[in-house]
Amino acid sequence: MKKGTKGIVITISIITALVIGIVVCILCLSNKDSKGKNNKPTNNTKINNNNIDDKDKDSVRKLSDDEVLLLMDKVKKYFLFDLRNINKKIIINKDNVTNEMLYSAYYYASSLDDSFEKHWEDGNSWSFSTKVADEYFQNAFGFIPKEYKSIMCLEDNIELLYYSKSKSSFVYNDEHPGHGMWPVGFLDYVVTDSKKEGNIYTVYAVFLTGNMLDGFYINADEFMPDNLNDESEPEDFIKEFRKRKDDLSSSSKFALTFEKEKNNYYFKSIELIK
Repeated sequence: MKKGTKGIVITISIITALVIGIVVCILCLSNKDSKGKNNKPTNNTKINNNNIDDKDKDSVRKLSDDEVLLLMDKVKKYFLFDLRNINKKIIINKDNVTNEMLYSAYYYASSLDDSFEKHWEDGNSWSFSTKVADEYFQNAFGFIPKEYKSIMCLEDNIELLYYSKSKSSFVYNDEHPGHGMWPVGFLDYVVTDSKKEGNIYTVYAVFLTGNMLDGFYINADEFMPDNLNDESEPEDFIKEFRKRKDDLSSSSKFALTFEKEKNNYYFKSIELIK
C-alpha cells in the first residue's frame, strides 16, 4: 500500500471512531436525561401527596363549618343520652354495652313509634324489636351488641323494659312506677369549640334539651326563664336560648367525641365539662 493511501485510511478510521464515540455519548446522555424527566416528577408528586395526606392525618386542627354541621346532624338524630344523668365520662365500648347506651336505643325506638305516647292512656303494653335496637347501635356506635339485657330506669334503677330473647324485643314494664321522666330531645345547641386529631373528631357544645313534662334545660342546668313555663311552646324556649347563646360561659358543656371509619362518624365518648 502506498504511503499516501495508508494515511488516508488511518485518518478515516480515526474520524469514524470519533463519530461513533460521540453518537454513543449522545445516546447515553439522552437516555439518562429521559429517565430523569420521566421518573423524577412522578416520584416527587407521589411523595408530596403522601406528605399532605400524612400531615392531614396526624395534625390537630379546628373542624370546618361543614364538618361541624355534619356531626351535629348526627347528634340530633342519634345522640339520645339523657344529659341530666351524665356526671362522668361515658366511653363507648362494644364489649361493655352500658345501660345509658340501651336507654338511648329506647329513646330512639320511642321517637319512631306513634303508639308510644298513647300506651298509658289505652292501657296497652308497649315494646320495640331488637331490629330497631340493632339499627340504632349500628348507626350511632358502629356495631351491634352480641347480646342485649333489660333496660333499667335511670331514676330509680328498677327494670323499665325487660329483654325477651324469645320474642327478640324489649317489653315495657307496666308495673314500673311513673315519675315523669320522659324521653329527652334536643331543641337547640351552641358549639363552643371543636378539634380534629387524626380520625378523632371532638365537638364541645352547650345544649338546650328537655321535655314537656319536666321543663327545658341547658344541659344539666335548669333553664326556666321567668317569661316561660311548662306549657310554653318549644319554639319559645329556642328563641330565648338563642338570645342567651353569647352568655353561656357559666353553663356546663359536653365534649362529644367521634371516630371516622370509612366515611362514617360514630360516637366514641361523651364527657361533661364543668
